[in-house]
Amino acid sequence: MPRDAVGSNSKGAFVYQVDDLHAKRVYVNVLGSVGKNSIIEGDINSQKEIVLKGNYQLEDGAAVRPEEAAPEEEDEDE
Repeated sequence: MPRDAVGSNSKGAFVYQVDDLHAKRVYVNVLGSVGKNSIIEGDINSQKEIVLKGNYQLEDGAAVRPEEAAPEEEDEDE
């Protein structure tokens, strides 16, 4: 999970999932971080999208408009 997609408040770390075009806050445990990524566990629904960008602007229950993710670029260092 991109580290920037994991928020936190007084209750702990969380991510937002898209539930019927609304943001749903899901609390998670951060198990570790490597580079710009965090390893998380929690009550995440694998059938629902996770908000990866702009989550700092969201509140629980806010309307969201999902967009297709840009394709990842491959590293040319190999």
